[in-house]
Amino acid sequence: MDKKSIAITLILLFLNISNANAGEKLISVSFSDVSIGRSLLKIDLNNFKFVKNIKKFNYKLSFPKQEVQWVRDSSHFLVPRARVLITIPSNQPEYTIHYGDNTIIPQNGLNNLVSEIYMNLFNPSNVKIYKKEKLIAKFTLIQNKNSKIKKNKVDLTCAPYHLETKGLENDYVSISCKMEKYGSYGQEKARLIVMWSATNYRLLDNSKPPYTIYLHNNNPANILVKDPLGKVKKLQIKAKIPKRIHRIKTALGFGPYGFQTQYKSQTSKYRLAPSFMLYSKIDLTPMSSLRAFDALVVNKSIFNNLGGYFAYELADAFDGLIEFIPLIGGQFVTFKFDKDSPSSTELIYPQGFETVYKHAFDIPNFTIVFGMFFSTSSKVDYKNLWVRWGKKMFWELNYINWGNETSHSKMYGLSVGIPFLSFY
Repeated sequence: MDKKSIAITLILLFLNISNANAGEKLISVSFSDVSIGRSLLKIDLNNFKFVKNIKKFNYKLSFPKQEVQWVRDSSHFLVPRARVLITIPSNQPEYTIHYGDNTIIPQNGLNNLVSEIYMNLFNPSNVKIYKKEKLIAKFTLIQNKNSKIKKNKVDLTCAPYHLETKGLENDYVSISCKMEKYGSYGQEKARLIVMWSATNYRLLDNSKPPYTIYLHNNNPANILVKDPLGKVKKLQIKAKIPKRIHRIKTALGFGPYGFQTQYKSQTSKYRLAPSFMLYSKIDLTPMSSLRAFDALVVNKSIFNNLGGYFAYELADAFDGLIEFIPLIGGQFVTFKFDKDSPSSTELIYPQGFETVYKHAFDIPNFTIVFGMFFSTSSKVDYKNLWVRWGKKMFWELNYINWGNETSHSKMYGLSVGIPFLSFY
């Protein structure tokens, strides 16, 4: 097994271990394929209550722990779910529990039958209990009207589009976004797909959430919903949608660098030198791109590093917040020690990767990137390491060390990057 496979295996193993609850005595039933998500919204289960619609016998309902798990369903929508413990005061094997399209057989306990199920807090549906063929109980979950909600849950996928809501300030709400391109290649326009769900509200047609809105511009979407008592209210959702989605993006960077060079037996001292960078990226698919950069450092000596790479998202973790991106390509290095020495250019093939931490420290649109290139040849020494952080404007710490049989150059410094041209 190579190093890359080992790293991915360890990440997946860590995720599985961290999501395990070894102390549970019952198995909580989940009825669909989900992936563990992450939320900035803390939900208090004391703000929810069970509503028993049929009360023909004395069964018990409870949340075994004050624990809410956010998951992404098959449509990648982020929803909260909680474990509900159902206790039936009997030990006779004649009871079944029906939730959605699933039939659950409870487990024997001490003089009772017990079962745990995960219930979607935003679309709980009804749970039915049967004794043989007879329906004897039915219940669901609703949010207390007097619950105090500090904020709604707007998924970080909506952060780039400055999504705003009106009318749901006192309700638990989950909203997620996905930008979609449409139109001819190179002239794509933007359409934002917004999915949302609220605990106590349904559309007037009684359809089940999540609900989908397609936003093509900055105009709001106005929505009529009703609560469990039939009271109608108006909601509004809007976002800032770009008129065009450009495939080619560029940025400029500049800053002071420490710079030391060597040519044969001549070695310069460390000196301060200006640096100039050009970054460019061409999106091929949502998961892949072509990237190029040019780094120039000049003070008596000249060092220029031009590279081009194919980048693709190999893996992600922690609900997509961490991405691992290999970089496959090559570089040209141009070096001139001083005005009296010759200039040389050589083609090298260092390979590298980037690890991207999106929405770092729960700051929307704030990204931290760690990357490096390393030499694949024993004849050329090359290391390039960088840490980049920011939103649109960014800062970058960079270290480059290059050398061959006759020449050597080492530099490190801090630069600032600003968006430049975007087109096509």
